[in-house]
Amino acid sequence: MSKLYVDEIRPKTSGTQVTFPETPSFEVTKTSNTNGTAATYVVVGWESERHDIGDCFDLTNNRFVAPVDGVYHFSFSILLRDIANADDAIHVAFYVNGVHKNHYQRAAGESSNGNYGYGGYLPCQGSQTMKLSANDYVDIRFTSSGTVNVHGSGDWATFSGFLIG
Repeated sequence: MSKLYVDEIRPKTSGTQVTFPETPSFEVTKTSNTNGTAATYVVVGWESERHDIGDCFDLTNNRFVAPVDGVYHFSFSILLRDIANADDAIHVAFYVNGVHKNHYQRAAGESSNGNYGYGGYLPCQGSQTMKLSANDYVDIRFTSSGTVNVHGSGDWATFSGFLIG
C-alpha cells in the first residue's frame, strides 16, 4: 500500500487574495409569479439560476440541498403583490427539511398600501446563518389570511446562499 505524506496544503491563490472557487454557493431568481393560498404556507418557486457552484440548488423542488455538513448563510429578497387591506397575518419564513425555521415578515395588508409598501406591493428581505447536515434542504415559504402572490418579473425576487465552513 502506498502512503502520501504532505507537509502543507494551501488554497488556490490569486495575488495576495486567498480564493475558494469551488465553495458551494447559489443565486436563483423568478421569471413568473408564485400564487399563494390563504392560510397555507406555499414554497416560493424559482425558475432561473444566476449561478450554482456545486450543483446544490434543486430547481425542480425549489430548494437548496446541503452538499456537506457545515455552516451556511442564506438571504432572500421578494416582492409580495396583490395584497388587499383586509389581508392580515402575512408571513414569510425559512424552512429546513420541511420544518419552519424563522419568520422574516409579519405584516398586515395595510402595510402594503401605507408606509412600508405601495399599491398592494410589499417588499420583504431576510437572512439567516444556520448549521446544516449533508442533504438537509432549505426553502422559502409564505402565507397570509388572503391570497398574496410573489412577484416574478425582473429582479424582484432572489434567493442566495453559500457555505461558510
